Amino acid sequence: MVVAAVALRSVSILILVLWLAVPARRLWRRRGERRAEQVLQTDLLAFVDHLVQQLRSGAALPSAFVEGIARWRRVDAALGDVAGALAGGVSLEHALRHHAGGLRTPAIRMVTAATLVLVSNGGPAAPAFDRLGEALRASAAADAEVRAQSSQALASSVVLSLLPVAFVLVLILIDDDAAHFYLRSVPGLGCLIAMTGLLAAGWIWIDLAVWGRRR
Repeated sequence: MVVAAVALRSVSILILVLWLAVPARRLWRRRGERRAEQVLQTDLLAFVDHLVQQLRSGAALPSAFVEGIARWRRVDAALGDVAGALAGGVSLEHALRHHAGGLRTPAIRMVTAATLVLVSNGGPAAPAFDRLGEALRASAAADAEVRAQSSQALASSVVLSLLPVAFVLVLILIDDDAAHFYLRSVPGLGCLIAMTGLLAAGWIWIDLAVWGRRR
């Protein structure tokens, strides 16, 4: 009987620890995704600055574009198979219209759209990309401000959602009566099931309201 109680307690503790690990893993993965987005945004700004410099020095837009994606590989990957299409001899307009894909962030879409307009309709390209760079920098600054303001609220919500789990875990570890109640009685098991359901609902809401909007 004692062995069974110890085994049941160990299994319950393992389940609670795994439950604590799920949001931590999701936060760590999302942190890596945000870091990758910031690095891509930095490379994209450098790519646009490169276009402006090359265009002002007299280079043609297609050649400046090809040179830029060869230099900034993350931008190349975000544009999909544009580099391969250009290497195959198609025009820049055709490559952007029919071969662009992959990581389609708003900044990438802005650069693609601006390039398509300029290669299709002509006009002074350097001032256009200069203004595009200013818009991308303003967007990056706004994104950074939003991340700074929301990170504290998100961290608080995570901590508050994990407190019930940590509280129950500590009780089970230090109090035999609490362990008996939560693990071997119907009301206690009902409390654990209700807590699990509420936490699951909360994490689903966070996923849809916070992380889902940033995909």
